[in-house]
Amino acid sequence: MAADKGNRYLHNIDYDMVIQSNQLAQLLQNSQNKLLKAEQYVEAEVSSYLIQKFDMAYEFTNTGTFSMGITYSAHDRVILDYPIYSTSDTYSLNDLTVYDGSTYVLTGTTSTTGTFSTSIWSYIGEQYDMFYVAYPEPLFDYMKDYAIGDLTYWKGYTYSCVVATSYLNDTNKNQYLQWQNIPYKNIFPDSALNKQNQYWMPGSTQSYKVPQGTLPNNTNYWIAGDNRSQIIVNYMVDMVLYQLSKSIAANNIPELRKEAYKRACEWLNKMAMGDLTLDTLMYQPKTGMIIRSGGNSKNPTNW
Repeated sequence: MAADKGNRYLHNIDYDMVIQSNQLAQLLQNSQNKLLKAEQYVEAEVSSYLIQKFDMAYEFTNTGTFSMGITYSAHDRVILDYPIYSTSDTYSLNDLTVYDGSTYVLTGTTSTTGTFSTSIWSYIGEQYDMFYVAYPEPLFDYMKDYAIGDLTYWKGYTYSCVVATSYLNDTNKNQYLQWQNIPYKNIFPDSALNKQNQYWMPGSTQSYKVPQGTLPNNTNYWIAGDNRSQIIVNYMVDMVLYQLSKSIAANNIPELRKEAYKRACEWLNKMAMGDLTLDTLMYQPKTGMIIRSGGNSKNPTNW
């Protein structure tokens, strides 16, 4: 299977557990663009259900092939999927290829052709293996208790806690008159309130980036695995296949595709209503179905 192009959350390999490659090819009618458009539509549809509670921009990041020329950041995800090695092609330093089901990068010479040799090609992983960049420190959580010196990561930067998490007692809360005015117990590292670094001190390197050319099998920066929500991936595949079937034969959609799409929509409805939980990042602070305004602060000494 050829490497995917463009900015995609899904990858062609995601469909292999649900549909045979020849059947998918029939739906696509030799048009990879048809698949990309269906994925974009379904991504928007899924977001419309979940965006009130979950940070879908955080979830729907690109699943691109690893490139030696790209600088990656925390949470970025890559897949190893390259053209099969050909003895008739000429390869240059840092080119990537697949040989006998494994992925390699040319490191031992500036140029090569002919018979494949592991003496000049460095092994990275198996074809379709996925990796993602680890957070240098735990992701900031506005509900967590922090002590002075605790480290966290937020939007590309690492920070050290300068002021420990503090709680307002009921008397102090009452000074804000309404619940909606009561501040959160932690100041966000990138908040305007932290412009003098009085709550969070940026790390010495500040912006966290993986050095360009760092291979995915370097465990100092990368974690082997897929950081996507697998339940979203599975339901999105079902929904995409339904959309493709509808575009081919609107009046003759297989019952299998109809039922799978129906189950996906039912799951999305339950998720939107808060009946189920999801393994992806919720908004910070939480939004959707949470009442935090309109009431008065409690007066603990009202006799």
